[in-house]
Amino acid sequence: MALREKAVRWIIRQVFRLVCRGGAPLTGDQGGCLVVCNHQAAIDGMILASLLTEKSWLIVSKERLPAPLQRWFFPSIHFMEAESLQQEGWSSLLNHWKRGGVALHLPESVPTENGSFAKMDEGSCRAAREAGIPVIAAHLNGTQYHPSSSREASLPRHLFPKVTLSLLPPDVTGVLLPDLLGRALVAHFQGQGTLWGAVCRVARIHGFATEIITDSTGVTLSYRGAVLRAILLGEALVRRSKPKERVGVFLPTSAGGVVTFLALHAIGRTPALLNFTSSSRTLISACRTAGIQTVLTSRLFVKKGGFVDKVASLAKEVTVLYLEDLRPEIGPVQKVVGLVSALWPERRLKTVAAQPDQEAVILFTSGSEGEPKGVVLSHDNILCNIHQIRTRITLHADDHFLNVLPMFHAFGLTVGTLAPLLAGVRCHYHPSPLEYRNIPELAYRIKATVLAGTNTFLAGYGRMASPVDFHSIRLVVAGAEALRAETRALWMEKFGIRIFEGYGTTEGSPVLAVNTALHYQAGTVGRLLPGIDHHLMPVPGVEAGGVLLVRGANIMKGYLQPDGCGQVQRPETPLGLAWYDTGDVVGVDALGFLRIIGRIKRFAKVGGEMISLATVERCAATVWPDTLHVVEAIPHPKKGERLCMVSEERGATRPRLLEEIKAAGLSPLHLPDQILFVKEIPLQGSGKVDYPKVRELLAELS
Repeated sequence: MALREKAVRWIIRQVFRLVCRGGAPLTGDQGGCLVVCNHQAAIDGMILASLLTEKSWLIVSKERLPAPLQRWFFPSIHFMEAESLQQEGWSSLLNHWKRGGVALHLPESVPTENGSFAKMDEGSCRAAREAGIPVIAAHLNGTQYHPSSSREASLPRHLFPKVTLSLLPPDVTGVLLPDLLGRALVAHFQGQGTLWGAVCRVARIHGFATEIITDSTGVTLSYRGAVLRAILLGEALVRRSKPKERVGVFLPTSAGGVVTFLALHAIGRTPALLNFTSSSRTLISACRTAGIQTVLTSRLFVKKGGFVDKVASLAKEVTVLYLEDLRPEIGPVQKVVGLVSALWPERRLKTVAAQPDQEAVILFTSGSEGEPKGVVLSHDNILCNIHQIRTRITLHADDHFLNVLPMFHAFGLTVGTLAPLLAGVRCHYHPSPLEYRNIPELAYRIKATVLAGTNTFLAGYGRMASPVDFHSIRLVVAGAEALRAETRALWMEKFGIRIFEGYGTTEGSPVLAVNTALHYQAGTVGRLLPGIDHHLMPVPGVEAGGVLLVRGANIMKGYLQPDGCGQVQRPETPLGLAWYDTGDVVGVDALGFLRIIGRIKRFAKVGGEMISLATVERCAATVWPDTLHVVEAIPHPKKGERLCMVSEERGATRPRLLEEIKAAGLSPLHLPDQILFVKEIPLQGSGKVDYPKVRELLAELS
């Protein structure tokens, strides 16, 4: 290698403080291989070239080829147009690999503008696999801050930003290229920080003065305002709690709720988010399970929400602190200290000594099928899930997120609260998702661009909204329950908006799969996110799928033991402790799309045949799309179990439902023996059906 080239390589590595994690593939020590890397700036090619050995190939699109002068600095590197691979370039590339050469390809022909992956050229990856050449995914981070990057204008620009390249081990499973690059992105950030550290880092990137939080009470906060309030509130709470103590949070989706969540992290406490729609008995049980001794709430919220009796019951078991009572304790001295601390909020990380694998939040499962469980999620679980989401869902710096989902629900916390906060996206918080008339008006007034919700909520908004209320919305994501075809059609016909359905569990932090513009299939919940492995356990009587087990960096630390000892236990699965049994029966097609068949607990054995209760409910929803229907199984002395349907449709009849069941190609055993009318089917605060209460209704009506 010429002295000139050695000098250029050394200078590039020094000025960009270049760090390469797992760099063996770039040295060619492993023989012929293909390295694929994300693309964020025009400077990417030159930086990567400085890491390649002699006679390596760098494949980029024609528009991104280095200028002649730049190539002159790297005479030992062969720069190849990606477009030539469509013609005669394949044979020469294959010969290069056979000689043990390394080829590095930037498959995104256009650098990404928002962090999500752009359209990709998968030709080189496909050719390498056909030839038996190992494919290695890499993630380049830091060049998005270079002036040559087309990323968001809100990002700071540096002529010589610090750059890191992370490489995964060779892939032997044939993972799709976008998923492979997604795995590299998640692995790059895994174990790298905590939620408080992530908020502080993003605040510095986008600017502490950036307005990031608004809510329906009229509060507006910048990053600095949110951090300052969190530090001040945290100082007031230090004397009332112990390090690493689990503190209950009984607050709505609001600026105050977000600040309280951050305040507990700023002082090294773990927020345990309580479902204020639960009964007093369930709330007390949750506090005992998590070992909660202190609960934070607001007098105004308790009064307006009608939770006086619930909080009174809680106060008999734990200490209830009202945020309004803490304000007088924050005097001038505390405010000055807080202002100084807010200038360098990252320093608090040394004080609290939090680690990425430590618990970050306690959430409680919906309890839609039984007693809620305490789920322990680590900082790494949540941050990795957010990075997994960002590989599929695009959030722009100028977006305006409208979050109406409760923070005590994993969907509302990760997707609705933390994802926009950590993406530099302004978010408006509204305390109740049930205001079907007001929320469309709110979306129109604030010019919201992103909305997340459940089928129940989205169907309600769709019916009540005028065609122009959602004119500014560009992205709607549905989860927590199955998206009905009628809701999907309503939004498309009335607003011209396609809803992207996803799937997740609290134990998955929560998102496991989601449909996207690039990978979309109606009637499915999309493809699993990068970095999530899956396995289907066979179910007797179900040929089209099996029980879904998943493994990944976003899967919980474990459940709290119900005896109140505070210990965390990972449940056993047939594949070991690293896996989580979702309890959902799913089918996976050749392209990797997941189709939910039903909960394993929501199957009934009727006449020797396994019947999915969710399938019967979907048939009923097709016949009577404007009302809710729930099917439950009741023990039967001869059939084993019999089906009974509870419906909000007064005119629902068995003959009409049987017609739809036959039209769907199902056996008559799917027809419920009885259909009972109720004015309103019980729902939880998250919008899910409350099955225990439905069973209580059935016991009363049968």
